[in-house]
Amino acid sequence: MDPNICPICQYEIEYYSVGTCNHPICLRCAVKLRRFGSSDGTVGCCPTCRTKNASVIMLPCEFKPMTADELASHRKWDATARRGHPVCKFCQETFYEFENLITHIREKHFLCDICYSGRVFEVFQRQHELFQHYKSAHFVCPECEQHGTMSCFPTEERLSAHRSFNHSDEARNDPSLWQPVQIRYSTQGLISQYTRSGGRRNQQQQNDSVDGNFSVFLKMCCS
Repeated sequence: MDPNICPICQYEIEYYSVGTCNHPICLRCAVKLRRFGSSDGTVGCCPTCRTKNASVIMLPCEFKPMTADELASHRKWDATARRGHPVCKFCQETFYEFENLITHIREKHFLCDICYSGRVFEVFQRQHELFQHYKSAHFVCPECEQHGTMSCFPTEERLSAHRSFNHSDEARNDPSLWQPVQIRYSTQGLISQYTRSGGRRNQQQQNDSVDGNFSVFLKMCCS
């Protein structure tokens, strides 16, 4: 039997009417059966298997009937191809599109937006699990955390800029924000003074052309 042909009127089905028995008929015949009943006086029975259907689903022809295996394959979510229907791993609720799942997660669970911006999907059931992820995978502002808030950044550079701009007074004494500056100086003037005052000439010859240099760490925080 061709599933695209109505078993009652024998016309090609434009709009499907399907009951719990999964035997499709056309919408026109379904309305007639439910309104007037069949020739034997029954109302709401499938004309193919005589199953009593309390309700039916109306579908356009684009929605083809499927077997149980075909339906399971159709619904299975493929994250790479973005095909199928995604499922929340916490609620086991199925969603029509991936965007619907994202909306659900933002309302019911906790999504790492930093990972999501890099096309990595990290979801947590509890807020403290998300905060632990922030600390282990990203860069958290210690000053904001001390004040009872959470500010997280994808790079250390952006965290440093945030701290310098928003917490300059608190971050001023943090050595991790100090920048190394190298200073070069000449020792020739000192050696000349040393030799004129009776120093050893061998020491002068060894160090006459030697320049000294050293590094210091300067606080670069904004005032």
